Amino acid sequence: MGKLNNALSMLAILRSRTRVTRKELAEILEVSEREITRYKDDLEVAGVTINSVRGKYGYYEIANKDFLLNLDLSQSELTTLDIATNYFKDQQVHFYKDFHHINEKIKVASGIAFQETKGNYYFKGIKIRADYEEEKRKWLTINEAIITCRKVEMIYMNANGEESSRVVNPYGLFTYYNSNFFVEFCNKR
Repeated sequence: MGKLNNALSMLAILRSRTRVTRKELAEILEVSEREITRYKDDLEVAGVTINSVRGKYGYYEIANKDFLLNLDLSQSELTTLDIATNYFKDQQVHFYKDFHHINEKIKVASGIAFQETKGNYYFKGIKIRADYEEEKRKWLTINEAIITCRKVEMIYMNANGEESSRVVNPYGLFTYYNSNFFVEFCNKR
């Protein structure tokens, strides 16, 4: 195994166990104890704090459990996440489920048991009747076209209700009163 692979393996072992001796780590990774010390130093440079207890019964343990994302969220920040999640749910934003899962993952990565914020929050706004999965699919398609600088073919309806097929170059997406819009250049007009 390479040095990086061994350091990551050591990190995984330290995460899965409470305390591990240098000797145990050296045996598992099939390297010398001196090399284990080097891996420890490399991991600490990367932001992983590893406590080491010296002596006959010495061991290593990870000090900061949230080292990968380096999250140190305050209660106010956690409440803000929950309020935003509840707002997305109430306003039927088509990315609500994804945002809810992100909120859960952030809390798990922070070592916080997932719980919704207690309290009543009321949001004023217009709710649009739409197929949110279809809107989400459209949003992602347009966003991909923006990123890859590709054209999109769409059905355009004018103010009189007349439909026509258009090829456009999308430049940006935005939401206004829960309706989705995008800025584009039409190749027809």
